[in-house]
Amino acid sequence: MKSYNHIVLLVAIIGLLIHLPAHAQKDKKVKTTFEEIEAQCADRPMDQRVRASVTRFNVTANAADPALGSNLSSMLTTALYEVNCFRLLESLDKKEDMTQEIDFAQSGYSDASKTPAKGKMLGAQVVITGEVTEFSRKSQSVGAMGFKSTSITVRMGFVLKLLDPTTRDVLWAKSVNVEGKEGGSSSYGFRVPLAGRINFGDGGSQDPATANALENGVFEACALLVDNIDSVELPEAADPDMTTSRIQARGVDFMGLKELEGLVSTAPAVKEVNKELKDGTGILTVQHKGSTEDLLDAIHGGLKGRFTVTGFDAGSIELAPAQH
Repeated sequence: MKSYNHIVLLVAIIGLLIHLPAHAQKDKKVKTTFEEIEAQCADRPMDQRVRASVTRFNVTANAADPALGSNLSSMLTTALYEVNCFRLLESLDKKEDMTQEIDFAQSGYSDASKTPAKGKMLGAQVVITGEVTEFSRKSQSVGAMGFKSTSITVRMGFVLKLLDPTTRDVLWAKSVNVEGKEGGSSSYGFRVPLAGRINFGDGGSQDPATANALENGVFEACALLVDNIDSVELPEAADPDMTTSRIQARGVDFMGLKELEGLVSTAPAVKEVNKELKDGTGILTVQHKGSTEDLLDAIHGGLKGRFTVTGFDAGSIELAPAQH
């Protein structure tokens, strides 16, 4: 009879657990997949994506390797490229990779029609950056019957930020805390080489726990950015069809520069003109439709008798006083 009572009690407990409301049962955390993050902006056209550049993350945590910041930046750039919320631009700290090609195109050694042109690079609408503020490693040894095993856990914390590159305003910020284990796997479905392929420490030895923490951190950062980007008050995006040309006029005073500004401002397709004067040289920075040559054609008639065009190329016009 006692055994029977135990069985009845066990069945009653199981039935109670089955019918308990969901909040009364132990929650099971459901891991978001990278595919679910991708789906949030799956059909967003290129011209509606936020132009963003990921810069190097500063490393202020004493125990962290300085290379952690650049690795985090590179990995986050690659992960964000996989989603359609952002139009990723290369970081300015790697600009020489692009400018060398443009400089070669301007050298006269290449076919100009088949090389990149100066003055066509886009600017970032937002800069994604951050700071690694926490980093720790913990080793734990477990032994039994003469056998011993050691596990390593890396905990990392960083601040993730969105910046307005024009005003330096912090548009959005969030703290991220993750951990990684030796042999750990995030299984987030990244299509980038992350865990187990990053070297830290003396002698270039591999550090799988740090690599796993980085992978987890990149996933969390990517998910946060995708979840929040549409609610951030972003700076107005510059028109990608606009050209910026710089007009440099030697031998002018303030009134002469204002007259030149008036002439340029009334030219068709000119949106904005900013001026500066230093040591007798005036500089106008002009936002306009079309090419720099189109702008020069539009203002050339008004320059006659006042200025001589001494040079121009993509993005630049040089003027000197006309000889009378």
